[in-house]
Amino acid sequence: MGCKGTNKTKLIILGVGHANQLVARECQPAVYRAFFDRVKPDVIGVERAPLEFARSHFYEFTHEQQHLILPYAEKNALSLRLLIGVHHLMINI
Repeated sequence: MGCKGTNKTKLIILGVGHANQLVARECQPAVYRAFFDRVKPDVIGVERAPLEFARSHFYEFTHEQQHLILPYAEKNALSLRLLIGVHHLMINI
């Protein structure tokens, strides 16, 4: 039972193969940026441990987080949120 007149939130989960952009044409940085431009997010969530997220400490192999998503969010004045346990929501199709 929803409230009348409320806006719906669309959640898009973009699963990534860490470091694929180093070898796969379809995972190049421009592809991710074009995807973000197309879906026009208001918020981008990053899955990371809370303390490391607060310190901007990322794994070396999560290139898409620190080198694509964070700069994109900053450039486009997007809110960045911490997501915990998102991998439990993903379904392989």
